[in-house]
Amino acid sequence: MIPKWVTIHIERPRAKRLANYLIELTEPGHTILDCGCGTMYVANLIHQASGARIIGSDILNFNESELEMCVCPGENLPFADSSVDVVLLIFVLHHSQEPESILRESIRVARKRVIIFEDVYENRFELGFLKIFDWLGNRTVSASIPLPFTFKPEAEWKRIFHDLGTKLISANPVRPLFFLPTRHRGFVVDVE
Repeated sequence: MIPKWVTIHIERPRAKRLANYLIELTEPGHTILDCGCGTMYVANLIHQASGARIIGSDILNFNESELEMCVCPGENLPFADSSVDVVLLIFVLHHSQEPESILRESIRVARKRVIIFEDVYENRFELGFLKIFDWLGNRTVSASIPLPFTFKPEAEWKRIFHDLGTKLISANPVRPLFFLPTRHRGFVVDVE
């Protein structure tokens, strides 16, 4: 269970900001998979605003919504090829030893696009801060969340998207919730 102060002061305000960005990229009839869904606050806000059908998946069950959720690894999603319109990967890839495997699997199940939010860095100083803030933020929630710190520079993500055969539509900065020396990026890739 997530501590109440984290939910009120960090998780919900962050979810609102991310959901507002994502609502612009979804349509009412879409079926969306939120891979690495956590509490599903973001998914629930998108569902309420757009009426999209949203399914969550994660390796741990932190779901605090009424939305459907399955516990499974992102590297092996129990969904057919091209079975959802959009896959969301919201600050999840750096929690995997093999983030490319999760991305490849997300591309497999997506019919239209994959939307990725990730922390990126440009130098060792920024990478060090990312590791510290990621450790502090995630250990506040649970000691069970994997933290391999597989952060990548923006250019490396773009290369990976290209190598996996997707078309990068946008790579936009996403403002952090607080003043932090971190760089958030929202990537939208088409898989069609």
